[in-house]
Amino acid sequence: MGQAPQQHKILILAAIPHGLRLDKEIRSIEECIRRAVRRDMFEVDIKTAVRPQDIRRAIAEEKPQIVHFCGHGDKDGSLVLEDEGGNNKPVSPEALASLFKLHIDYVKCVLLNACYSEKPDVVISKYIDYVIGMNNPIQDKAAIAFAQGFYDGLGYEEEDNQYVFEKAFDEGLVAIQMEELLQSSIPVLKIKTPFAPLTNTSEGQNNQQQNILVLTASQRRRLERERDDLQEPYDLLMQKLRMLRKAHAVEINPALQLQLEVQIEEAQRELNVLKSKIDEIEQQLD
Repeated sequence: MGQAPQQHKILILAAIPHGLRLDKEIRSIEECIRRAVRRDMFEVDIKTAVRPQDIRRAIAEEKPQIVHFCGHGDKDGSLVLEDEGGNNKPVSPEALASLFKLHIDYVKCVLLNACYSEKPDVVISKYIDYVIGMNNPIQDKAAIAFAQGFYDGLGYEEEDNQYVFEKAFDEGLVAIQMEELLQSSIPVLKIKTPFAPLTNTSEGQNNQQQNILVLTASQRRRLERERDDLQEPYDLLMQKLRMLRKAHAVEINPALQLQLEVQIEEAQRELNVLKSKIDEIEQQLD
């Protein structure tokens, strides 16, 4: 028998820098909710041209389960809001994390549909159960497709609501793939407690419980996809590194040798970073 459906109050916070797709994204969200099988389970409140104090007050007053920011992000992970004069006002990932720390009792999911929002994604996930960000610039069409898929996923009738946000995230990725936009690896989901704890009691330890960390099927699929996405650039870097080393071995011009050495060091650093990420994922999958 299915669980009782979860009520979702959605707070949409939209900054309005020129040239972005925000009006269309908001209309798409409202359309998805109107189409949803469980549309009576959604309540939507929209705030536009938001300033830092607007976000702070809106979350405290509305007490939403989902906070959806659509707008622009900077490379340092800041989200771009507006100041009193309507000018751009970057807000750091750390400030955003401190804000959401105050609202952990009711905010369950944060969706940052903005470029370069993976950094705030990571720090906010210390306090909020599910946080979605973007690890690179994302095309307007892809951002809208993801939002459509995500809210479609939340609106479907499910037998089990335990992993509703993970399923909605996967639905958003599929929506991007179905549009053939080749950006389905850009949205990333961070989960505050990524493992489901099981307990085991063994003799000789005074019946003390031990936590065994296990992955859900959805989490395992996501990790495998992340690993596969990293493997291709890793293989290309390995090929590049081999070519650079061969070129260095036969080069007799000192200036060109030095240039090749610099390129080898840079490629090796990039390779080490990718290997570290792949190894970390493999450890979680073991």
